[in-house]
Amino acid sequence: MNFVAIVFILIALGIIVFTKNMVYAVFSLLAVMLGLVILYVYLGADFVATAQLMIYVGGILVLLIMGVMLAPRNQEKTLIPVNYRRNFSAAIVALALGGVLMKEVLFLKFTDVKNPLQATTEKIGISFLTEYLVAFEVAGILLLVALVGASSIAGKKISKF
Repeated sequence: MNFVAIVFILIALGIIVFTKNMVYAVFSLLAVMLGLVILYVYLGADFVATAQLMIYVGGILVLLIMGVMLAPRNQEKTLIPVNYRRNFSAAIVALALGGVLMKEVLFLKFTDVKNPLQATTEKIGISFLTEYLVAFEVAGILLLVALVGASSIAGKKISKF
């Protein structure tokens, strides 16, 4: 399961890097984010997986997709001139860093977990409503004030009807 998710993420990252179509790149970014959600679930971080799914996949990527879809199309083929010397040197640096990272991961000694993984969402929810209740309510009030302020700024158009 872990290997499949990593291969899925790497294929989607390859599409992001090598595609010239922005829509394909954004949808591949969606695939990367979903692959990360799968990894988080596999690692037992259910709260982080849910937050990743709701915030990044549900909000940010939908915003990116709508921005790409609604942006005017440029008729030119390439917007940025290709500098092959810079691309080659960047590939060399990326391969060197990737090799160092791969060496470190392959020779890492994993230890067994003494306590089995437990769901973290329940613990986070209980701590939000007991230990961190004041901070949780202050954050909620701050978000409410920001929402009211943003809607009042956006709604200041004077109509002459």
